[in-house]
Amino acid sequence: MQIRSNIQSSEISFDAGHVLYVEGEPDSIDVKILSAILPISVRPMGASFYIRGTAEALYKTHPRYYFLIDRDHYADDVVEDYWAKFPLADTPNLLIWRKKEIESYFLDPAFLGQSSYFNAKKNSLDDIQSRILKSARLYVYMAAANQVIISIREQLKRSWIEVFRTKEDFPTAEAALAQLVSRPEFQSFEAEVTSAISEPILLNRFNKFLDILTGGEQELAWGKGRWLDLLPAKGIMHDVMQSSLFTVKDRMGHVLKNQEKEYEIIRDLLKPNRELPSDFVALRELLEKRMTR
Repeated sequence: MQIRSNIQSSEISFDAGHVLYVEGEPDSIDVKILSAILPISVRPMGASFYIRGTAEALYKTHPRYYFLIDRDHYADDVVEDYWAKFPLADTPNLLIWRKKEIESYFLDPAFLGQSSYFNAKKNSLDDIQSRILKSARLYVYMAAANQVIISIREQLKRSWIEVFRTKEDFPTAEAALAQLVSRPEFQSFEAEVTSAISEPILLNRFNKFLDILTGGEQELAWGKGRWLDLLPAKGIMHDVMQSSLFTVKDRMGHVLKNQEKEYEIIRDLLKPNRELPSDFVALRELLEKRMTR
């Protein structure tokens, strides 16, 4: 046993301080998947805004902490910028999934078809594709409407007015109130809000997002639009894995259902002999490179 002094706090954390923080709770699917494929400790940290703020605050003092969040509302250029800069010095050790969330990477017939539990004798990869498409069509309009809400929320949450800083302008309560109600930013912000939630703007944004998802088609079609990348994928993945396309039995021969079934399919798909999604491989290579520096 050796005694050391003057060590960095990051050195007494997991795996010599190398830790990847992700969204969710300790039993989240993100933790389960990434722990299976990455050579690093994976720990949950709740919502994405906590993770991004922590990444920006700690990258100088804890360079062995890494952070990964869902894509959510981020644009392509923002996402790619983080991948390009990771793991450059003096930048937050943050990555954003190129697809909406980790479940999105399982909406791939070729990937799912590798599973030992796929009923290949009765079904083909085209059947997986059809099931994904059928389920996705149930989400597309809600997703477009939600994206309108998210875009407006992001637009309006900016710092649109500064606080007062000159105490000499506030000798009395009356003077303070006069200063407050005379701020022109209130009228400007009210006008901006009114404009942002007007019916023509809502309609325009909805149609714009719908076109991105569908590629301009009347309904979702395979190979058209970006719905595979941008639709919420949890429900779609659940529907596909719970279907008759996959059969999972335990050692006693009992058929597994619900979460047990999904976790077993996922575990099987992450075995070393499987061909993983390219972003999974890229993430692993980036972290290995960083850890061996």
